[in-house]
Amino acid sequence: MSFTLRQKPLTFNSQKNISIANAGGTLTNDVGMVLVAEFLKNIHFDSLLNQRVHIKDNRKFAYHSWHEVLKQWLYQLIAEYSRDRDANKAQYDRLFQEALQQENLSSQSILSTFLHTLTTENVSQLAQVAKDLADLWLDHDNTQHLVLDFDSTACPTYGEQEEAEFIYHYGIHTYPPFVAFEGVTGLALDVYHCHGKPYTSTHAEDYLEEMLDRYQQRSSDPLIMVRGDSGFAKPE
Repeated sequence: MSFTLRQKPLTFNSQKNISIANAGGTLTNDVGMVLVAEFLKNIHFDSLLNQRVHIKDNRKFAYHSWHEVLKQWLYQLIAEYSRDRDANKAQYDRLFQEALQQENLSSQSILSTFLHTLTTENVSQLAQVAKDLADLWLDHDNTQHLVLDFDSTACPTYGEQEEAEFIYHYGIHTYPPFVAFEGVTGLALDVYHCHGKPYTSTHAEDYLEEMLDRYQQRSSDPLIMVRGDSGFAKPE
């Protein structure tokens, strides 16, 4: 079976005419980033960042705003460039420059400074952006029936990360956050940070109650089912 991709103009870049096609020519492994840029433009992602995320900036003569650096970091993560130093390559990638609409992108040093600048409040703000994006999809799909899928997972840490512990179940130093997904679509709904070395069920009932309250308010008569691992199977 073969598929043909028709030429399609994109609108995220107002200065240039960019289109996607399968006609060959210059090749790149990251062409999907222009589709990410198009999607984020259509959902007004920049407005959402400006509304939700407020990062203190004491720099002088800064070339890139923190929101610009944040978007580059997001694009790199989507393209599976997860290390800070990957910015040294991505900053010269013409496709990344077009997708982010910047002639010059941030280097590793700027990206590392940005990540060290983020506060606990900023992390909560970014988590709220993720929740807003999930709500955007649920509103678009007019979802009334939800399967809330809960679990705990491992978030590996490196070096002397604060409040990380060695958890024998995973065999690594890690944080054990709670995660919530919509069970039918797989849509990510929330990540709740946990530190130290708690058992899986510690505070599970509080997290479950918080999430149920949130999604019961979305409709006058929602149908919500809950699915969780053994950590959520407790009397509370």
